[in-house]
Amino acid sequence: MHAQIENPTPLSRVPAAFWWCLVVLHSAYAVLLTQRFAWLDAPNWNFANFRFAEFATVLDLIILPALIYAWFERKKPKRAALGVLMLTGLGLLAMRLWYPQHALGPVMQQMLAWRELLWPVLLTLTLLFELYLVMKIAKHLRKPMKEGAIELILAPIAASLGREHWIVKWISIEQRFWIYTLSRKLPQFDDFVGSHHFSYSKQNGNASNWLGFFIVNLAPTPILHLILHHIDTTLAWVTTILTLLSSAWMWAEYRACQCRPISLEALGADWRMHLRYGVLSDRTLLLSEIQSARVLNWQDLEHANKAGSRAKKITRYCGMGDANLELKLAQETIWLGVDEPAALRAAILERLSTRETVAVEG
Repeated sequence: MHAQIENPTPLSRVPAAFWWCLVVLHSAYAVLLTQRFAWLDAPNWNFANFRFAEFATVLDLIILPALIYAWFERKKPKRAALGVLMLTGLGLLAMRLWYPQHALGPVMQQMLAWRELLWPVLLTLTLLFELYLVMKIAKHLRKPMKEGAIELILAPIAASLGREHWIVKWISIEQRFWIYTLSRKLPQFDDFVGSHHFSYSKQNGNASNWLGFFIVNLAPTPILHLILHHIDTTLAWVTTILTLLSSAWMWAEYRACQCRPISLEALGADWRMHLRYGVLSDRTLLLSEIQSARVLNWQDLEHANKAGSRAKKITRYCGMGDANLELKLAQETIWLGVDEPAALRAAILERLSTRETVAVEG
């Protein structure tokens, strides 16, 4: 049997069908409320001060989705509460967008007034959370930032939502972004989990390409800001802020690809591979899942470019460089760009053969 990764994270209990039904429901109400509102607004369906159109919209877009989600996630109260809040906000936003303004009744007007009061609260909480993250990271800016700090910061959130939850992944990416943008010193390979580390900064000029794009993107910013300022002040500042953020991301990628390694770690009789690639990628594979590993050549790359849509099924981790190592799994093909593809392939095959020998002897 394959070795299991420790501390497996519980997956969400919400089936994919729920999200598809939610998309269909919102699409249907967008059409009904904008094109066929009279169907929902029959006079004999109204009661008291609550119109049937309001009742149906509130029930279908807010109450039922929130209750169903809460029931699916009833064993995870924090995840359920967060999901209910998000679905409620989504329903109120849909009503604001699609419900005819002239047909708003007193109940609907009151609900939307509550929504207007809720937004500043949510915005304040979001800004406070961002400030908390930056402050936690700022404590480590004068020393090499080990990514173990990210695990410590994420632990309470991951325990509640699950490590594969999109919120957890987004927060971890954001933290790596700030770490590699602002940190004064970069960590060494030995600071990362694993006993054998492999770099990818030099393959096809990966790191130097990131640095070049950073300079090209940032250098004309002052001149561009002055030109746009004479056209529209708001446009100038929005463009400048977006340019600075994109430049910061390129700088973070440039620094991350120099120090975040691809690592092999012993896991009982098996081994696992940590695919750390730039700021965005952080994935773990069991070596026992790898069916074959081979070094790529220019013919493979040319064939993939000609294959077009079929090549999209390949998962690539190569940054600004290019792939030079192929890993075949049962359901997936992974292309990696590493500085020494032959060395990584040999390390993988050596550990796979050792594992098979141990299994036979056992």
